[in-house]
Parts: sequence; C-alpha cells; structure tokens
Amino acid sequence: MKCTALIVTFNRLEKLKKSVRETVKAGFSSIVIVNNGSSDGTREWLSSLSEPGITILNLKDNLGGAGGFKVGSQYICSYSNADWVFFYDDDAYPEINILKHFSLLDTSRYRIFASRVQDTYGRSCRMNLPFIR
Repeated sequence: MKCTALIVTFNRLEKLKKSVRETVKAGFSSIVIVNNGSSDGTREWLSSLSEPGITILNLKDNLGGAGGFKVGSQYICSYSNADWVFFYDDDAYPEINILKHFSLLDTSRYRIFASRVQDTYGRSCRMNLPFIR
C-alpha cells in the first residue's frame, strides 16, 4: 500500500521540522510539502532536504490552508500513484506506527478516514470536535 503525506506550511519552520522528521520516520512512500509563501527561512530549509521521496512545492503567495491542500492534491493526482493520502498541517505529525495501524483497517468499504486529534496529554482537542457540545 502506497501512502503519501501532504503537509501544508506557512511560517512555522520549527513545527515543520518536527512534522517532517516524524513523517519520514513513519515510513511514508512519499511526502509532498506545500510551502505557502513562507518568509521565515522555510524555503531555504526545505531546499536542504535530501531524503528521497520528498517533493517541495513553493508557492509565491499564501493561499491559506485550503488553497495549499488544493495545490498539493492536484499535484498528487497528476504525478503520484499513491493509494492513500494523509493530509495535515505543519503543526501536526503522525505517530510512528500510523501506517501499520492503517494497514489493519478494512479499506475496501471506505474512501475517507479521519483521525482523532490529541493534545500532548492524549486528550481529544476540542477544536477538532465541532459537533460535541
């Protein structure tokens, strides 16, 4: 199963470094990073990456999160043979065993999965649960 990570970033270089480091450790087949016009050294740091399978899309302007995910999704649809795509911002990162756990799911009946977002204490983040009152 080929899994691609799509990370969108804007001016959060230190968070992006951790996100990329953890994504590489998780063993994704490929990683696409959309740099939404960052001005904090992100572009320069991204150009120094040498890990195979990482594609950098540097945008001139900040298109916002949705715009960045659109650009990244269009790239993946055009140039990737991924079976699954994991979408997240630069302040998120996957757990090390995410792909092992994902491979155990019955993916034959579903096209979309959503993950539970946790804080550093393992609690669900309320901002990611908009329908819970």
